[in-house]
Amino acid sequence: MMCSPRLPSAFLLLLLLLAMTTKVALSKEGEKKKKENLGDVVFTFLDKNRDKEITIPEMNSQLLMLEKMANEGGEGDDDVKELRIIFKGLKKAAPHLFNLLDSDEDRRLDKQETKYITKFEESLNHNGNARIF
Repeated sequence: MMCSPRLPSAFLLLLLLLAMTTKVALSKEGEKKKKENLGDVVFTFLDKNRDKEITIPEMNSQLLMLEKMANEGGEGDDDVKELRIIFKGLKKAAPHLFNLLDSDEDRRLDKQETKYITKFEESLNHNGNARIF
């Protein structure tokens, strides 16, 4: 499968957007708190009906909800304007990103397939540059 040169940056955009707009879940482990990995957070957020798989309609529904939240911001706010531009690109990229993650091509993402999001996140260095994983 050939990838568009813009696809990796769109993938990063989706991951960063989901990370920014969802709270990172914390789980208790005795007295310690452990940060969930990004793949699990994205999976939990996109699995709207909690059936342990993500479909394209579920993903679209959740992204629409985030877009509506962004559109509730102030009209003069530059951050809100930027977020609206991001969502416009995200809506175009989301089906392609879904297909990239859908390794068994069953039109559903399971938790194992979203682990690639975590691998991608872990491949980033502190400057945001990706290492090969």
